[in-house]
Amino acid sequence: MVGGARRGSRDPPLQRPEAFPVTDLYPVIVPDATQATIPGVGTDCGLQDRFSKRLIICSGDPSHKHYEVGGSSCGKPTCPRHWETWARRGADRVGRVVWGYKETSKGRHKPRHTILSEDDTSPLVLKRASFSDTANVRYFRKHFIRKALALGGTGGSIVVHLWRTNDQVPSWTADSRRWDWVRAEGPEWRDYVVFSPHAHIIGYGFYQEPEPDDFSYRNLDHLDDRDAVESVVFYQLSHAPVGAGCNAVVYWGCCQPGCLKVAVVNGKKQQWTESVPVVCATCGSQMVYADGGEEYLRKRSCAIYIIVGRGPAPPGVIS
Repeated sequence: MVGGARRGSRDPPLQRPEAFPVTDLYPVIVPDATQATIPGVGTDCGLQDRFSKRLIICSGDPSHKHYEVGGSSCGKPTCPRHWETWARRGADRVGRVVWGYKETSKGRHKPRHTILSEDDTSPLVLKRASFSDTANVRYFRKHFIRKALALGGTGGSIVVHLWRTNDQVPSWTADSRRWDWVRAEGPEWRDYVVFSPHAHIIGYGFYQEPEPDDFSYRNLDHLDDRDAVESVVFYQLSHAPVGAGCNAVVYWGCCQPGCLKVAVVNGKKQQWTESVPVVCATCGSQMVYADGGEEYLRKRSCAIYIIVGRGPAPPGVIS
């Protein structure tokens, strides 16, 4: 009998084998489960491409940003070669949910990008700096959701960031290039960031107007379509904490799973995949295959939602 001796037997009970024994085949340094990292900073999965890759370029100006599609991907956020696959899939899901709420509710208001921050020198930030990444992500997620509710938000998606780049990083105009530089440093990436918790929210509500010089609360422009939502979320996920046992994106309020569900007809969920064109982020021209010139189409997940509940309404605001 596994786990102990047979009844009436003098044999000693079987010992449970040690899980994941440490040998020369395993790395000496084991990552702390409570410490997160940024996407793309980890061990390469070693997956070999089973499919050929094709180069995608801008039809208007080939010198604009280009990239390869196809091949194989592990889809892990910590893989240096495949983290972008994870980020694109995450952005697709957030776009489906957040923009799906607008279409389902037939609302006139478009989702808005809001940034909430805490002063780096505040007692709260100085206190939380000694906590684990896992605890901080969970704490500040609740903290910033409460703050969003008080400001007039009714729901959406939230991505918590624990770090900002420091003065050692080259001061490029685009923040995405700064994080690519930090990512290239590999395991030493923490030497180029400072603990500065803030949150990116894409959602709905009647937010109060921020003060012109208020760094802790910035209300950015409305997002005109789903492509704009996915583009912003991809940037948010490019340097979100991952690998600490907590989700990079969480839905709250009117977009949480208890309030917004996929419609079911005859026992089948109303969700599918469609092909949509991709445009250049610089000039808006169509992206095409470099070897043939035909239009490049990407897969997008779609769904029909129903509103089954309402998220928590902020105090004193009718949602």
